[in-house]
Amino acid sequence: MSAFVCAPETISSVVDVIENHEEVHDRDLLAKRLFLLNVESVNQRYQLKNSENEGDRDEYQRYLSRAEEIKYIPQPERHAAQHVTAANCWIYQSCEGDCDKDPLFLAVRKIVKAEGIIVASAIAGRAVTEKDVYDVIHAFIRDNKLENTWN
Repeated sequence: MSAFVCAPETISSVVDVIENHEEVHDRDLLAKRLFLLNVESVNQRYQLKNSENEGDRDEYQRYLSRAEEIKYIPQPERHAAQHVTAANCWIYQSCEGDCDKDPLFLAVRKIVKAEGIIVASAIAGRAVTEKDVYDVIHAFIRDNKLENTWN
């Protein structure tokens, strides 16, 4: 399995999905927390922080220094299906090591799962099961030529 640090737009989509289910008091702070958990996941996957390779350690420090710049980016042009896809990307990229046991990760995964079912059901015009969410959402994105948000 591989992992990468998600784009700020992806992080913002996660914030948008969470906001559909929970009150968010500080979008920028939540975006930073999501970003740092993603960075820690990449670190646990590749052991950047304690690497013998100076380039790896420098890369880890660059990620950490970017955290202060991370801000919520409104994306009203994105369809709910794109937000769910982006949020699922963040989940996949943030589950390395013990990050998948972090309370923030667990809460996001639960919310994104629920949002995926809601969005896919609205697209399909019928109730869909959890196993159908991926196919329904990705077919919708493909058929409507929407931007891929898996980054």
